[in-house]
Amino acid sequence: MPIQIHLVHPKVKSYLGKAALSRGPIVYCLEGVGNPNINLETVSVDQESLHPIFDSDLFGGVITVIRKTVSGKDLKFVPYAWWANRNPSPMTVFFNL
Repeated sequence: MPIQIHLVHPKVKSYLGKAALSRGPIVYCLEGVGNPNINLETVSVDQESLHPIFDSDLFGGVITVIRKTVSGKDLKFVPYAWWANRNPSPMTVFFNL
């Protein structure tokens, strides 16, 4: 299944310029616990760097999505249904393009 980027509708003013990721029916999110030292509210994502990866160590095995920030750091997106299953941390579905 291909990874899709969903732009926020222009009428949602508070999220203008942001997008979300999905792969098939699965929506992905960014968690602070998987992305230490990255401000999830302000991070800008490189639109060309999509890499689905099977992570056998996470939740007994799950497909995550790795993307790069504009500055070249890796970001790990996890399925939204699995967030908050590690340690308490910030989370967002939306990111800057």
